[in-house]
Amino acid sequence: MRPRVVFRFLATSPEYVILLVAIACMAWVGGSDTERFLLWSAPVVLLLVGIAAADVDWQAGKGPLVLLGLGQMLSGRWFFTTPTTSIESLGHSWPILTPLHARQVEDLLSLTPDRVAGSAALIQYSVLTITLLLWLRRRAV
Repeated sequence: MRPRVVFRFLATSPEYVILLVAIACMAWVGGSDTERFLLWSAPVVLLLVGIAAADVDWQAGKGPLVLLGLGQMLSGRWFFTTPTTSIESLGHSWPILTPLHARQVEDLLSLTPDRVAGSAALIQYSVLTITLLLWLRRRAV
């Protein structure tokens, strides 16, 4: 993966940079609709991912792709049920990228994160990102 290709594309198309910055600013001040604002940038982000992935040797990157896929499944709660809106039980569950045992909607990090659970999830996402970047970087060298 070559970030220079993406930066070169953005340098020749400044309207995408302006759009991404504007969406990030709206998401920053958007209150509880942060994810919805950030999803507006998905077409541009997916375009940039496609440009960056054009010259990747996907056969050599099976391990990082599996790790990335597992991380996406966990963070997207693909196989977990959505909790009800009742507040019969209080307390947060320890997250592994996302709360695995959310008893109520308020337990989901994107809705009402407490500092400890939000910090734990941020650290986990950071470790996953750094691991993937270093793994892919090592394979490229």
